[in-house]
Amino acid sequence: MKNLIATLFIIIISFTGSTLQAQITFKKESNKSMLQFLDDKNVEYSKEDIATLHDLNIFIDYYSKEMLSIPEAYFFNKQGFRVSKKYKGNSCGKVIKNADKINKADFDSNESVGDWLKYYSFPFTTENNDSEYDAYVIITWGVFAEINDSNETAFNWYQSLKNNKDLNIKVILLNLDIQDTWQISEDNAKVLGLN
Repeated sequence: MKNLIATLFIIIISFTGSTLQAQITFKKESNKSMLQFLDDKNVEYSKEDIATLHDLNIFIDYYSKEMLSIPEAYFFNKQGFRVSKKYKGNSCGKVIKNADKINKADFDSNESVGDWLKYYSFPFTTENNDSEYDAYVIITWGVFAEINDSNETAFNWYQSLKNNKDLNIKVILLNLDIQDTWQISEDNAKVLGLN
């Protein structure tokens, strides 16, 4: 596990269609620092939409699956099934325009939004929301990715989906930063440069 974490120091991250190799400096984020970051960026958001990865093991799993990309959008239909990877939100002008086609796209009935959500924490939600939605979209963002306009694109996508008048879409803003609530051993913290 130490070797896997050590590789996190140099990550190839996809940013809005281009690949950028960068040295990422991780630091622990807190609920307060995440909200402060969003407020400083003038993002209009609902606290209930904010999620984080549950722990360091999920973070490492995301890294190994090359899922630490920012921004990235993952689409799920009304039944909660993951829409085919061939479906990409039509992001003309940094706005996802074709959300109405989510429920017409091919989907994988073996992968559901519930499968994904069990690996997340929702730090500002105390109740289980049983609302029914027409679609679900998970959008990634992170303070560590503030080396170009990747977060801006993610926040534009979020806003465009929240303002969609045709569909009731559950949009989740998934923060990919290391969280101060995670139990991280001293060795892992040292490898990640958190000490």
